[in-house]
Amino acid sequence: MLGQARGLLEIGQSLIATVDVRREEESLRLTAQKIEPLDGVVAHAAAGLRVFVGELEALPRLKSLIGREAGGRGRVTVVLDLPRNEVELALPGGFRVDPKIRAASSRCPGSSMCTISERL
Repeated sequence: MLGQARGLLEIGQSLIATVDVRREEESLRLTAQKIEPLDGVVAHAAAGLRVFVGELEALPRLKSLIGREAGGRGRVTVVLDLPRNEVELALPGGFRVDPKIRAASSRCPGSSMCTISERL
């Protein structure tokens, strides 16, 4: 299995490993069954992204970022934290939600506290 995953083994690459665990005398033996890049697993999961936005000026940039990720299974919700009230908008369709889009949307001017969750 490790030989098959050798191409994934790079410094800084986050991976998910499915392992078989067996007790051998006084120790545990782990045998890799499957190794995948974390970004790929997250992108295909049915997770979602919730972005809190404090300034309306942030919406065009956020729309551009999120729009490039259309076609996935993740749901995206934008919460507008306005002075007098809070408005929550569920974007139609599905999106590829991965650590890269999460990081990019949290750096979007006017957005704050971007969180990723299993259900929205």
